[in-house]
Amino acid sequence: MPQEPRREWLALYHEGDSRLQNKRHGIFRLNKKNSRIEFAVQTSESDSSPVVVVNYPLRLLKSVDIVEKRQRMKKKEYIQLTMGEPPNEMFPLFSFSIDDLGSIKAEIERFKLQSQVQDIQKEEKDEGDVLDMFAKLLMTPIEQFQHLIEDMTSRIISITKKPTKVTQTFFSGLEPKSSYQTRQIKLKDRIFTYFESPKIFPRVLLFLSPLGGKIEDYYSLIPYLQGSYQIMILGIRGHVPPFEQDLEYKLKDFVQDLRDFIDFLGPDRQIILTAHSLISAVILDEFLKDNYSNIEKIILLSGIHRPPDTFKKGIKALPPIITWGPFKTHVKKLAPKVLFDKKTDDDLKKPYINHAFEISDKVYYEIFKDFLSKYDYSDNIAILKKPMLIVWGLNDHIITTDLKKEMKDNLLSSNLSLREIPGGHMLFLDSPRELSKEINEFIFGKRSSIEIE
Repeated sequence: MPQEPRREWLALYHEGDSRLQNKRHGIFRLNKKNSRIEFAVQTSESDSSPVVVVNYPLRLLKSVDIVEKRQRMKKKEYIQLTMGEPPNEMFPLFSFSIDDLGSIKAEIERFKLQSQVQDIQKEEKDEGDVLDMFAKLLMTPIEQFQHLIEDMTSRIISITKKPTKVTQTFFSGLEPKSSYQTRQIKLKDRIFTYFESPKIFPRVLLFLSPLGGKIEDYYSLIPYLQGSYQIMILGIRGHVPPFEQDLEYKLKDFVQDLRDFIDFLGPDRQIILTAHSLISAVILDEFLKDNYSNIEKIILLSGIHRPPDTFKKGIKALPPIITWGPFKTHVKKLAPKVLFDKKTDDDLKKPYINHAFEISDKVYYEIFKDFLSKYDYSDNIAILKKPMLIVWGLNDHIITTDLKKEMKDNLLSSNLSLREIPGGHMLFLDSPRELSKEINEFIFGKRSSIEIE
């Protein structure tokens, strides 16, 4: 189980807050109860002198930055808080007794995120209680029955009508796609790159970026995803910069990356983990276990319990580093036919294929070799305790009909839902609208847990 995160550090205040004098030693702490950052200092060096606590409310915290300044001809790193709005901004500057400022920055950002989530949960609970009270006070039994019929009718209409207007309104702040932005954060000496939708909810739909692809490949789903959840897309190692930090590409490394990011999100977030194809192994290998109580559901796109036999045989023939060898050009020409539905526009296929063949051959070789040697999760899925959705393409050339039948015949349970929709292996580019519909219906429980076409 993850340890309780550290909430206080010895620190030295330098500048930026008129309430404090320069170079005050004190304790920098995160006050969860009152949702604020505190800096506690003594008024003088005497042990008996009173302690003054300077407060920084989280609602006024706009950003946390690591800045570099010169001090006595030497460069030194500090943490700077940006508080308030112009023209009343404040920029208090602190140095700390430990060198890893990245972990402190990450903890402050996590603390703010958890506070926002708790505020939203409280607002939703308070609003629900008030609405229930008014409903009981103002409605007679006949009116309540009429209200129930009207509510059911509106729900049927909202499910059956085309989602274009709803989704455009919900994510209007993200349009056009060119405005989508990724963020970076340092966790345990590694920089993580990820996308997050701007509106924060307690529930998170967290995607792992696809093998050979990039974070942006999932942007095709965003206009069609709708509901009370935040969308996050985490870039996997070897696929997002800085590339020099990635030296190992074993399954355990990808598992540890995801574990660190989930810890960063905090225990109050309810997470729906989503991965595509071979990267599903990251989830299946570790995150079906009971000790991840904040993982609510699992979604696998073009996922399967084990790889095709031809894959396991083929990995033994891979050369030490150069995966494709002299056949790389031929493989690149063949890849669109294997990966995509033939109806998918070339403008969607080409960017993915071009990027896929820019990734280091070493990355592919090590991923294929280590992932495929471990990839048989039949036992894990057979005792599944979390709801899981697996979506296949009807024209998938990689996941064979025999493999699908094997899974349907041997691994079905009340927690496993198997679906097939039009498309090939790259469902998020082939059929984003249909795939998003399946995801939303699974998240909000609008169908039985077992439904196979």
